[in-house]
This record gives sequence, C-alpha cells and structure tokens, in this order.
Amino acid sequence: KSPAAAVAASKAGLTKLVRVPNGVSFTPHLKGLDNVPITQAIPTLSGDMNAFWSQEFANSGVQWPTVQDVLVQTSPASTQCSDHPTIAPTDPMLLCYGQAATFFWTIPWMQRNVDTDAAHVNLLLGMASMYGYAVQDLFGVYKQVQAGQVTNGQVEQQDLCLAGIYARSVDQRGLFESADITTVNKWLSSLKGDSSSGGATAQQLQQAFVAGYNSGMPSTCGLQGGGGTPTTPTSPTTTPTSPTTTPTSPTAT
Repeated sequence: KSPAAAVAASKAGLTKLVRVPNGVSFTPHLKGLDNVPITQAIPTLSGDMNAFWSQEFANSGVQWPTVQDVLVQTSPASTQCSDHPTIAPTDPMLLCYGQAATFFWTIPWMQRNVDTDAAHVNLLLGMASMYGYAVQDLFGVYKQVQAGQVTNGQVEQQDLCLAGIYARSVDQRGLFESADITTVNKWLSSLKGDSSSGGATAQQLQQAFVAGYNSGMPSTCGLQGGGGTPTTPTSPTTTPTSPTTTPTSPTAT
C-alpha cells in the first residue's frame, strides 16, 4: 500500500521516483513460466509488475492505485470505461481506471499478437508496456497530449523507456536466461516506426527502451507531471546484456 503521506502522481512529477536499485528489490514472483498456459502466466506477470511499481512508488512517496486483472477469454466483458463500455476477446488489451486500475487481458488477441514464444518473454514485454501506460496516465501524460504539450511519438518512446526499467529489474534479479535475452533483443529489433508509434522512428523506440534498461532511472524517460515540459529519452550506450550468473534452475520468465 502507498504510505499515508504519499502524494498523488499528478502533483509529483516522474522525477520524484527514485532510481530502481540493483539486485533483488522485492521477492521474485517469476518462476517456472516456460510452457505454462497463458492464463497462468498473465496473473503471475501482472502480480510481479504490480509489486515492482507499487514498491517503486512507495519508496518515492507517491501514490500507486489498487490493481485488478480481468482475463477476457470467450465472451465480451463489461468495463468501467465510458468510452469503451465492453471489450471482446479479440480486442487489444485495455486499461481502465475506476476505483482501481483494471487491466483487461484479452486472451485470444494476446495469443495471436503478443505471446509468441514458449518462455512468455514477449508476453512480459507487452504487459510491461501496458504497465508503462498506467504509470504515464498517473502522471497526467495523456492530459499533456490533449493540451499539445506531448506528442504521440513521445508517449510511445516514454512508455518503452518505462518498460525497459521493469525489464532491467527482471534481469537484475537473475530471472532472464541467455535464451530470454536473445528473445528480448529480437523483440527490440522488431520495433518499427509507423503510424501506430505516433510518428516515432524505429531507432527512437529502440533507444528509449534501452535507455530505461540501462539506467533504471524513471527520470531518464523524460516525463514531467503537472503540465511540465517533457524531454526526449537520452540515447543509450549499450544494449541489454545477459545476467552475470546463469540460473541453476528454470526460473526464467
């Protein structure tokens, strides 16, 4: 839970978030996900991401919402989003805010478009991006887009930077095997600049992810709360590398 004196993210600014420490920062939840059903992998991954970001916010004195997961598998589900009252299993993933931040994980769509490797590494990266959008929304980024202060291309870069920060924590906890790092780099190379990325180029998207991965510092992602002026993520100097020690048991994601 957020500390009693925690402030709303919209009044704090992303620069208030402290640097994510190296190594184990909370109890690892990601174990034995190779070849497990997606309906089992999603709650495990979301639980880990929620633990990661809730602790990061708590350590920084910023409020983090209660998170709920809804698996949309065979029939449409109702949401609390006024502009998206229902979601079908074949629709893209959705995040809605009400009394809690609710992620609607659309199983058929995710199996076809996101979860494309047996170790669920691509699923991890796709869900990490959704959590990045949640962080952005808390800091008022989408209001800045509406006000013309932030471009859609910057939003996509900033989101990937935040996803990179989470992926770094997975690596730092020794939960990536060498094969998983290969999958991460293939995913990184597959990022393309097009209309869906808000005009950002492939290089900008790749650099944004690696900037977060290398630094572990949310301020690297260039978001400001309260209508501040955003900055473009800095160019990275290295690409993700494999852990210094190889797990002795199958604990990779």
